[in-house]
Amino acid sequence: LGSLCQQIDPFTPIPYTVLLLIVGILVGVIHAATDHGLGSLSTSLEMWVNIDPHLLLFVFLPALLFSDAMSINYHTFKKTLPQILLLAGPGVALGSF
Repeated sequence: LGSLCQQIDPFTPIPYTVLLLIVGILVGVIHAATDHGLGSLSTSLEMWVNIDPHLLLFVFLPALLFSDAMSINYHTFKKTLPQILLLAGPGVALGSF
């Protein structure tokens, strides 16, 4: 679905992520309306629906955080560090209880 959206993206004024969301919703609606009649795509969708949310978090979150951390602008990070610590510090402290 992602590669399909990348092919369609240059021809639409809709941002890629919004287009991906719309296509995902359409596939989900078609999947439900046809009573899982999309063949192997329906099997794949059922596997993703039944996946453990903690597994999904532990597998994808580190890769996403690492990717963003490696592409951050150092000067922007240095300038916003006080706000980051002010907002993230108490949030992590409260979330650990």
